[in-house]
Formats: sequence, structure tokens, C-alpha cells
Amino acid sequence: MKTVMKKYLFLFILVLGLAIPTLAHHSFAMFEMGKELKINGTVKVFDWVNPHVWIELAVPSANGEEVWRLEAGSTVQLGRLGWRSNAFAVGDKITATLHPLKNGEKGGNLMSVILSNGAVLNGGGPSAVRAPGGPEVPGAPGAGAPPSQNPNH
Repeated sequence: MKTVMKKYLFLFILVLGLAIPTLAHHSFAMFEMGKELKINGTVKVFDWVNPHVWIELAVPSANGEEVWRLEAGSTVQLGRLGWRSNAFAVGDKITATLHPLKNGEKGGNLMSVILSNGAVLNGGGPSAVRAPGGPEVPGAPGAGAPPSQNPNH
């Protein structure tokens, strides 16, 4: 009996030890979580990758343009919020709401995006809220179809 208990205790400690580094990854300490910033710009890069999706946005400034790097949630998390890998294309005009970086660099944690057609996508961060039924990206495969007929759900 004691051998069985020792095996279960060992497995529990092993699983716990493997899970702790995963939890440490998800810190938002670098962002001003109490501050929201809204910027308008043109998509330069849209990286649909894990562990986080990234958008590089060219934002007009007094000196020409600034490039902002915006970090969003994972592809799985964003997919559940209605995003798709074809949500943006280089050259698309968007409005992004974000929690800016504390160090003043041009970047932040993406809260939401308003597309040029008015569709709103949540960014998957700690401030993300899913609308009832989840937002859809118009024109994406399966958009507008009930979840049972949408291959992307």
C-alpha cells in the first residue's frame, strides 16, 4: 500500500513541477494594465503563431511613421474569439486598443481590433471579453454559418 502511495505522490510532484514553468510564462508585468491606448495604423506583419499572435502596425507620426508590435493571445484562444489566420492582410487599416509597454517602447498587449469594415475582434489578453455567440471575421471561411456548419469552430 505504501508503495502505491509513493508512486501517486511522485506522479503528483512531477506533474506539479512541469506545470509551474507554464504558469510563469503568463505574466503581464511589462504592460501598463491600468492604461488603455487606441492607435490607428496599417498592418505591416500579421504572425499567426504560438505561443502568441503578433501584429506589427505602421502608425503615422510627426516623424513619418512608427512601428508598433502588438502581442495578442494564442491562436487557439483567438480562434475561440472569432479570429482566423486570414483576419488581416498586409496593408489593412485597423484601429487597435492596447495596454502599452511600461518601458515606453512602441508596443503593447492587444485588447481589441476594429477592422476597416467595422468588425471588432478581442485580443485574447486578460481584458478580452467574448461577445455572445463570438465575433466573426466577415469573409473568413465559414463566417456567418452556424457553429455546427462552420469548419472553423
